[in-house]
Amino acid sequence: MRRTRPQNKSASPNFGTAALQELLSKSPTLRADFVETQRAYRMRLAQIESKLAGDEEIRRHLDRLERAKADRAMVLQILAIEIEGRQKRGNQRASRPWRQEMRQRNRNLRSLARGLESIASEVEKTYADTATHPDLFRVALLIVREGAVTPASKRVPRKTIKGMRACAADLLEKARQIGDILKKETPGIKRGPGFSLLRLVQVQTGDAKRHLQSLAEMLHAAYELFRIKQPVSTESLEKLLVRHVLPRLKPR
Repeated sequence: MRRTRPQNKSASPNFGTAALQELLSKSPTLRADFVETQRAYRMRLAQIESKLAGDEEIRRHLDRLERAKADRAMVLQILAIEIEGRQKRGNQRASRPWRQEMRQRNRNLRSLARGLESIASEVEKTYADTATHPDLFRVALLIVREGAVTPASKRVPRKTIKGMRACAADLLEKARQIGDILKKETPGIKRGPGFSLLRLVQVQTGDAKRHLQSLAEMLHAAYELFRIKQPVSTESLEKLLVRHVLPRLKPR
């Protein structure tokens, strides 16, 4: 009897890391875009999974892995994620990879923060110097008409300057959060779903090395099904398994 993974009918969006959750909570527009992107992504994955499940050779390898106690539905899902990622990278009309977009957001936020800090410093400098104080002429008239008034050097819009610097600090904090997300997520993304597939098979079967040939053939069949030119071998999978998967499964 085949085991199936329970489906989440509500399909609530997965907001990932704590840093990403915090960033999205502060930006309704970014959050809305993220939710819509995830919805479209889930639809693409469902279509890919259906096509993969209908291929005879892929089904043969899924049967073999399932007999070894691997979760068939999870293997199929990881395989679909791999295909979707390869398709997107191979499509020249696709939008830039998310890492590039996130890096550009990071640069934009830092640039805005530097600009605000520069303006705040310029305003402070301008008001601090009586030679350039914007209210100097008005202050001079007040002295003539009313006598002593607050010195021009003290008539600095400190609240406005403080607000600009607080906004700059907030922008830098958002840029830092984006940097944290990139730092934590990029290594895993670069290794790709192959890492997740090997980890799953290792955990559930107890010995992923025994299944490297089957995994390589299954990946090759999936690439051919979607006309993706991507070399895969038992050697490359074994290297990924030994260097990245097994060390992370060892008890600390």
